[in-house]
Amino acid sequence: MGILASPIQKFLYSFARRSIGVPFRYALNIVLPKHPVVVPLLPPLAGHRMRVDLQSQKAFVMGTYEPTVCRALHKVVQPGWTVVDLGAHIGYMTLLLAKLVGPHGRVFAFEPMPDNFSVLCENVRLNRYRNVVAEPKAVTDACGSVTLYVPEERYSSQGSLLTKRGKPCLVEGISLDSYWDKLGDFALHLIKIDIEGAEDAAIEGMVKLLRRWRPVMVVEVHACNDGAPSHCLERLKALGYRLRALDSATWCEVNTTARGH
Repeated sequence: MGILASPIQKFLYSFARRSIGVPFRYALNIVLPKHPVVVPLLPPLAGHRMRVDLQSQKAFVMGTYEPTVCRALHKVVQPGWTVVDLGAHIGYMTLLLAKLVGPHGRVFAFEPMPDNFSVLCENVRLNRYRNVVAEPKAVTDACGSVTLYVPEERYSSQGSLLTKRGKPCLVEGISLDSYWDKLGDFALHLIKIDIEGAEDAAIEGMVKLLRRWRPVMVVEVHACNDGAPSHCLERLKALGYRLRALDSATWCEVNTTARGH
């Protein structure tokens, strides 16, 4: 079944974004559990389960989370690919990628926020994926300890290396080039990036990989800490990539046609 293929999902997706859906969501939250629970998911991850906070993460369950990005991944990712998920959060995109690459592919999922990483690992185990390597590291342009600012809200996706809002937390930083050097010389096919404004530094730390393997890039672009536009897309164009917007907001798919190998 395709992304948002069922009439029920289409209704949920549109209803959740209408003003009338806001009071409905508030009313629903009154009766929903106040702590994360394990629940089954609708397509595109039907047959999967996740531990989610139903107060704030209903989109994971309903299959309405980032539908344009999910649809692009469905179209592009091939069985047997090796892919990287930067900003894996609690694992929704990681599970989708693990499903798409299949048992002969590999997913490297990076999530530096400690609470999120714990749930990410649990969600991978719940679905018995053996093709996922989860790393509690922040991917940036150098190796060493870095300060991550963690929001007060648990399981938030808004942790940032740049925006100094939230509790500072020391985590291990690593460049993807350095990480890949330790794995050996094997192909990298796709990198998904959603790391709250730190994409410029992350891309600087993977230039060797990008030149070597020309992976497809699916990037959410944020403004820099000073509000200026991110430089990452210009950097990718300078590396020979072609850009295509996935939606009217922030996601961009890069280099789906000129893979170079």
